[in-house]
Amino acid sequence: MAKSLDDRITAAMGNGARTATVQQLIDELASVITDAETRRDEQRAISISPTVSEADAEAAADEAARLDRRIVRMTGKREALTERLEELLTSERRRALEADYQAAKEERDLLVAELTEWWPQLQNAMIELLGRMKASDERCKQINQRRGFGLPELVSAEVEARGCTGLYKHPTLLGLPMPSLLDLRLHHFHARDFSADGALAWPPKDGTADAVTSLGNAFSEMERAYERRREWMFPGTTKAAVA
Repeated sequence: MAKSLDDRITAAMGNGARTATVQQLIDELASVITDAETRRDEQRAISISPTVSEADAEAAADEAARLDRRIVRMTGKREALTERLEELLTSERRRALEADYQAAKEERDLLVAELTEWWPQLQNAMIELLGRMKASDERCKQINQRRGFGLPELVSAEVEARGCTGLYKHPTLLGLPMPSLLDLRLHHFHARDFSADGALAWPPKDGTADAVTSLGNAFSEMERAYERRREWMFPGTTKAAVA
């Protein structure tokens, strides 16, 4: 047997209510109220009609009053259900936020563990590789200064690997700069050890630190040069022009 409207409203106000059920009840009550208002207005019109008998007019007035009371009750229940719906939605939003928060925290904590374990090893590997690149560049430079017998120039390992020109320019984009990896400024990863504050893991302390441009600045200059070149080749297409 289907539950009455009052029984369903009582259940919606208790524990375990679902937002969809409460919203459905609010919509149902809105329909009930609208229907009651229509019938009340009809009964009021009958109660003051000059062609209706006194007995019928009294009955219509009583029915209009009864419908007025029903409208007041149903409106109060709808308002209570609206508050209940907002309460449930707030609770659902909180649960969703807490779930998102917990997922983000777990992902963050995993990264903390991986950074602590792996970054020092990666940093050491990068520094070792950069050191070998620098040493190789010096050796190739020395060889190139005294090469002969038709031997071709030895370009750096980085130039060969990246396919840029010997002056670290893009091979096809009209001289777009490609900063060398040796220009990288690599900060120490402290892992809660701050004894090396202010020192750089790369470049090495050999007097060349002041001559090294940060990788971030180098890439900014690269982007600016590319924008200037593109504006020259295709006027009106740069970010500034579009903006």
